[in-house]
Amino acid sequence: MLAQTESEAANAAVRLDALRQAIRANRVSFPAQVPIFACQHRAEIQWRLVALYFVHGWPVTRIATRYKVTTRRIQQLLRQWVSRARTLGYLQEIPTEAASGAPALSAPHLGWEDEIPALAGIPLAAASGTVRAAAARHE
Repeated sequence: MLAQTESEAANAAVRLDALRQAIRANRVSFPAQVPIFACQHRAEIQWRLVALYFVHGWPVTRIATRYKVTTRRIQQLLRQWVSRARTLGYLQEIPTEAASGAPALSAPHLGWEDEIPALAGIPLAAASGTVRAAAARHE
């Protein structure tokens, strides 16, 4: 396995940061309870890292200091969790006004996958018709 260069580490941090911004701006849904993927390495702390980074907005350096590991290891664990969460449908893009036909609650945005090319290969789960139908009934 090749060692990750400093520029690759910086790019990974930017992509994770773009996803965090999308989640915090309600452009990507995030589960209310962070799922624990038992098949992942360090599953007992990985969900905590995810919550601290994506929900509470902690920087990677602070998380690394708290858990006494390198920032690269934190980024790796976050990327593994994101990959698994996207595969299982826990992260879903929230449709814009044009895509859903409902009025948008916020300004239109660019797709966050354009900002995160390395993660774009894993498809997001589409919002179900049941969710859209329920939203339409409440209007």
